[in-house]
Amino acid sequence: MVVGGCGDQFFLPDDTHVFFSQLPGPKYFLILPNHDHSLAPFVDVSAAIRAFTVGVATEYHFPQVSWQLLETKTGGKIVFNSSDVKPRHVSAWHAVSDTALRRDFRANYGKDAKESNVVWFEDDIKDQGDGIYVAEYDRVDNRWLAFLVQAKYEGPLGHLLTLTSEVNIIPNTFPYPPCHGEGCYETLV
Repeated sequence: MVVGGCGDQFFLPDDTHVFFSQLPGPKYFLILPNHDHSLAPFVDVSAAIRAFTVGVATEYHFPQVSWQLLETKTGGKIVFNSSDVKPRHVSAWHAVSDTALRRDFRANYGKDAKESNVVWFEDDIKDQGDGIYVAEYDRVDNRWLAFLVQAKYEGPLGHLLTLTSEVNIIPNTFPYPPCHGEGCYETLV
């Protein structure tokens, strides 16, 4: 299980696009809204890791989940598939960057660790049939919008198992052109 925080100060919420699909299976993902790199206040991450560890130890049948991150004409969507096990609850979480200058969802930033205005909000989504759930959002003017799907399952020995999709960020653009070599020096967003 890969675990992270949506407000991580060191890793972008969509960094997993670079490696997750290449990991051998079975594999699971959990990114926690309104958590930074430390994953404090630890309650959510402790419960998630406990459920996962107990599941491995007891040979629990983990749900087989998959997702597609898609762009649409007006924004983007995530199609989340949990066809073999019905989740107890499925929701989408979304946040908007606090500036048009940075594609940035960190909980805090800068040398003084200034707190950002990025807050993740939960929205209910419904089963479209056959274990398919769709979260769809429109672009926000002069900002980036990040979103994910979160599914909660009856886990092993009564523990609640929480899994998520990867994060989709719309628009899928960056505020500056790519840099290479020495052209990348001096600036850290």
